[in-house]
Amino acid sequence: MRALIKINQGGIFMMSQIIKPQDQATGQFDGGKITEQKPIGFPGEDAVIERLGPLFYWAWAESREPAEIGLHPHQGYEIITYVLKGKLIIPIR
Repeated sequence: MRALIKINQGGIFMMSQIIKPQDQATGQFDGGKITEQKPIGFPGEDAVIERLGPLFYWAWAESREPAEIGLHPHQGYEIITYVLKGKLIIPIR
């Protein structure tokens, strides 16, 4: 859901918009073993929303078999990962 806040003299009004899956970006890792649906995608990924305030990436990833996302150079922002079913193994290197 996309929220847009408009400030008026009389107060704050909030409008929301549902972003349908066909308007979201998609991606994959590990040769397609991991697929992701991105309500907020990176610039150039054809998502309706490319940034929402300080939030610039939001994805739901799924894998039906063991898969891996290799190391990549994230710097300057926080990553939150949660698992609904299965397990997440983060190797210490």
